[in-house]
Amino acid sequence: MKLLFSTLSLLFFISNLHAQPTIEWARSFGGSNNEGSLFDDNQCSIQQTNDGGFIFAGYTLSGDGDVTSNKGNKDAWVAKFTHGGDVVWQRTYGGTGYDYAHSISQTDDGGYIMGGASYSENGDVVGGHLSGEFWIVKLDETGEIQWQSLLGGSAWDILYSIKQTSDGGYIAIGTTTSEDGDVFGFDFYINIWIVKLNEVGEIQWHKVLGGSVQDTGMDVIQTNDGGYILASFSASNNNFVSGNHGEFDSWIVKLSADGNIEWSRAYGGSYFEVATSILQTNDGGYIFAGSANSTDGDVTENKGNSDFWVVKLNPSGAIQWQKTYGGSGQEVAFAIQQTTDGGYIVGGGSNSIDGDVTGGHGDYDYWLIKLNGLGELQWEKTLGGTQHDYIDDVRQMNDGGYLVSGISKSTDGDISDNRGGNDYWLVKLSPELNSVQETITFEPLEIYPNPAQNTVFLQEEAEGGTLQVRITNAQGQTLLQQTIPNGSSLDVSNLPNGVYSVIAVTDSGKKFSNKLSITK
Repeated sequence: MKLLFSTLSLLFFISNLHAQPTIEWARSFGGSNNEGSLFDDNQCSIQQTNDGGFIFAGYTLSGDGDVTSNKGNKDAWVAKFTHGGDVVWQRTYGGTGYDYAHSISQTDDGGYIMGGASYSENGDVVGGHLSGEFWIVKLDETGEIQWQSLLGGSAWDILYSIKQTSDGGYIAIGTTTSEDGDVFGFDFYINIWIVKLNEVGEIQWHKVLGGSVQDTGMDVIQTNDGGYILASFSASNNNFVSGNHGEFDSWIVKLSADGNIEWSRAYGGSYFEVATSILQTNDGGYIFAGSANSTDGDVTENKGNSDFWVVKLNPSGAIQWQKTYGGSGQEVAFAIQQTTDGGYIVGGGSNSIDGDVTGGHGDYDYWLIKLNGLGELQWEKTLGGTQHDYIDDVRQMNDGGYLVSGISKSTDGDISDNRGGNDYWLVKLSPELNSVQETITFEPLEIYPNPAQNTVFLQEEAEGGTLQVRITNAQGQTLLQQTIPNGSSLDVSNLPNGVYSVIAVTDSGKKFSNKLSITK
C-alpha cells in the first residue's frame, strides 16, 4: 500500500554546502624557459601512485631549475613526487625535435605508461620520422625506458590519452592527419585515431573515426563490460558522425572490446561544444566535461561566452542531466573525476569574476568546482595570480583532498615561486569540511511499498515528467542514482537491509524526499 503523509513538508538538514578546501601546499615546477604552452590541450597529466605520492607528466623547453637536462627543443618531462610534493626523481625524454607528454598513469607492475607525440628521430626516440607520431613509452618505477612505440603515418599524429587495460595492454586516443603507415581509413583533414596495444606496445587493432571535417579525440577509458568509451569533439556530420547541431559538438562513442561501435552521439547546440574528459560512473552510466557556448539544442543555459559543461549520461548515452557553470567570461573544463561521496570534482580555467565564479585573481585562474551526484554546485574555488593560470588535471587523493595540476604564468596571488615563463603549478588541497549546513524544505515523496524488497514505485502526483532520484545511506554516500519517469518503478535489489534517504528532483526543480526501508 502507499505510504501517505499528512504533513505539508519535511525538513532535512543536509550537509550539501561544504566548506571550501584550503591549500595544504603549492609549488611551481619548471625552469627559466617555458613549461607547457598556454591554451594547449592535455598538456599535463597527474595521478596518485600506490605509495601515496604521485606521478606527473608534461613537457618543457628548460634545462635548468627543476629540469636537469634538455635533449633539444621541447622534451617530454616526467617527475615522481612524494605525498608532500617533494621530487623523488625527474627525467626528460626526447630528441632534438619537439617531444610531448600528454598522459601518464601507473601500470600494474609499479612502472608507468607515458603517451604523447614526437617530432624527433634521435636521442631517446627510436625510429621517428620528424612528422609527429603517437609516442608511447613504458617506464619502470625509477623512470628508465623499458620499451617505446612510435605509431602513425607520414603526416602528423598526436596522442592525448593512454591507459592500461584489464588484459595488461593499453588503449590510446588522439588525432591523425595521416593516411598511410599505421593509419588507414582516413577520411579528410583531421580524424580521431584510437589504438589498442598489447603489453609491449604492438597494435592489436585500431580505428579511424570521424567525418569529412574536423574531429579531435581527447579521452578514452575502458568500461566495466571490457569495451571503451571515448570523448571527442567533431564538426562533421557524415560517415561515423550524425546529428551534428552546428559548428563543433561533443561527440561520445561507445566501442565494444574489439573496437566496433556500439553507439555514438553528438551533444551540443548551434555553436561550439567540446568534450575533454570522460569517466564511467558508479551507476554504470557516464559523465563528461568540457565547454559549451550554445543556448539551444542540448544546452539549456549559458552564463556568458563559454561555460564549463558537465553532462551525465545513462549506459546507452541518453542525457540524464546536463548543467553549465561559469560567469560572463570564458570557462573551459579539462578534467572530471567522481569523488568518494558520489559527486564530482571538475577543473579547468576561468576569466570570470561573476556568476558562479568568485574570488578571481585576474586574467585566467585555476577554477575548481565540486558537484553533488545531481550536478548541484556544492563549492567552487579560484586559484592563481594576475597572469594566465588554468587547471589541466585534478585527482582526489586517498586522504579525501585534491591534487591539482596545470599551467601558470603568474608571480603573485597564490603563486610565489614562478621559475620563469610558464611553469607547471601543483596544488594540494585539503579535504573539504562538511561544516556548513543548509536547511532545505522538501515536499513528501510517495514511495510504495515501504518497507520494500526489490522494487519500489516513486511518485509525486502534482508533477509530471521525470524524477532525478538519489538514494543515500546514513553516512551520506550515494548508493544509487537514476532518472526515471514520475510514477514508475526503481530497482533497489542491490541495496542491503537498512534505512535510506531518497531525494527526487522534478523537471521543474522541485525537491521531494522520504525515508526508505529495505527488508529482505
